[in-house]
This record gives sequence, C-alpha cells and structure tokens, in this order.
Amino acid sequence: MVIKFKPTASTLTILLMLLSFVSAVDAQDISEEITIIGQVLEAEYGENDSLTSVVINVIITPQDSAAEESIVNYWVVRDEVGIQMLKLVGETVEATGTVEIDEDGNFNFYVKKYRVIKKE
Repeated sequence: MVIKFKPTASTLTILLMLLSFVSAVDAQDISEEITIIGQVLEAEYGENDSLTSVVINVIITPQDSAAEESIVNYWVVRDEVGIQMLKLVGETVEATGTVEIDEDGNFNFYVKKYRVIKKE
C-alpha cells in the first residue's frame, strides 16, 4: 500500500518527532520522565465486572490546522499509584511518569505522580 500526502512544515516536524520516538522505542524502554494531560478511561474488566485497568487518553493536536488530531492511549501500570487511578475514570489528569513499550506496541505508563485538573 502506498500512502500519498502533501508534506507541510508541521507534517515534517511530526514525522521527525515520530522517527526520534521510534528510535527510542527500539530500546523498549524510555527512562526519561514525561508529563501528559488526558482523560482517564476504562480499559479492561476482570471477574465480577470489576475494573482492572485504565488508560490515559491523550489527544494530540498538530499546530497545522489542516492536519488531523491523533489519539494516544497510555496504559496505566497497576502499581501503588496506578491502582489509585482506577477511581478517576472520567477525570482529566496531568500525570508524570515513565513509558515502556510492550511487545504489542502498547504504551505502558508508570505514573509517579498525578493531579486531577478541575473542570471550570
């Protein structure tokens, strides 16, 4: 399959950012802390329909108004902080942590700290 697109400055910038990110992904571990802002969404349920995992849904808006938004889901790792986030479904949060890429290409997010962003 061939995908054709008209490159713009912002498209090339995004492409360069993705290439940089992919080279970091080759190592399967990104140890540098990042901060993301997104909405906590339900991801998986276990026995008795109990919520077992959540994602932080981040919408990336390119600076070029002609480019489309993209969505990235960061799977919150179930550790001490991650379990706390199960109670935040529907909330918008600012979260800081590290990312690890699993064999399926999922972004597993180890949340170090977070804060709920109050709705105005």
